[in-house]
Amino acid sequence: MKKLTILFFVGFLFTFQAIAQKEDPRNKPYLWLEIKMNPADRTLWAEYYDRPTWDELSLDELKEASNLREDLLRRLTMNKDTTYEHPFNSWEHLVGWEEMIMEDSHEIEDLKSNVAANFLIIEELFTSVFQELDLEYVPYKKVYPKANYSKIKWVEEHEEKVKMAKDQKIAQFRKQYNIHR
Repeated sequence: MKKLTILFFVGFLFTFQAIAQKEDPRNKPYLWLEIKMNPADRTLWAEYYDRPTWDELSLDELKEASNLREDLLRRLTMNKDTTYEHPFNSWEHLVGWEEMIMEDSHEIEDLKSNVAANFLIIEELFTSVFQELDLEYVPYKKVYPKANYSKIKWVEEHEEKVKMAKDQKIAQFRKQYNIHR
């Protein structure tokens, strides 16, 4: 009987670990639990990726973190109960979620300091952000094959499109849960 109990317990641990690892790609369960409770906390994400600050994440890590955060936020919003109360347990969490939604613009802002050198990275970010917002991004070269339009203006115009789409997403969320500032 003891052997059966031990085997059952070991089997349970392996199953639990497999589920946790699938959800927690870096296999840091305690930190992942904190991130799940507050996905907008940049400090937690930096620690999760073994970086001193959020700004030191590589482009691949930023993409992965953004996708994971979006998934966690999507789960928060999908887990609404029948009373349709918002999924945030405090006003600070809501504000943190809104800040996280808007923060991609800061990444592009940093890259704008040298548009000529960073344009390919900026376009990659736009492609990713537009996709997350269910918008179609048409690359600069497709629209201006002769490169006869200012890349700086192009970036500014697309930043504005992203900002407007994010504002609309936040407004829709607030309307859905009847949240007023």
